Amino acid sequence: DYQATLNFLNAGRDARVNARHFILLSAFCVQKPLLQLQQAKLKFEAALRDQEDMTWSIVRPTAFFKSVSGQLEGIQKGNPYV
Repeated sequence: DYQATLNFLNAGRDARVNARHFILLSAFCVQKPLLQLQQAKLKFEAALRDQEDMTWSIVRPTAFFKSVSGQLEGIQKGNPYV
């Protein structure tokens, strides 16, 4: 997760892209990281804060990647997903 997100940041730095703002979808649970995914997100948040190439925003939703597997059938039928 860290390297993939860093690749996106670096792609935004490319002169052909010239991104001015980076929005990171992180997770609320990174405040007490237990899982490698949480640790990777926290590590990237630090790297994002340390860079000065572009402005940034970090969004930390409380229900990150809510389980879709249990709702997949309903979604495929066109039911709303909240």
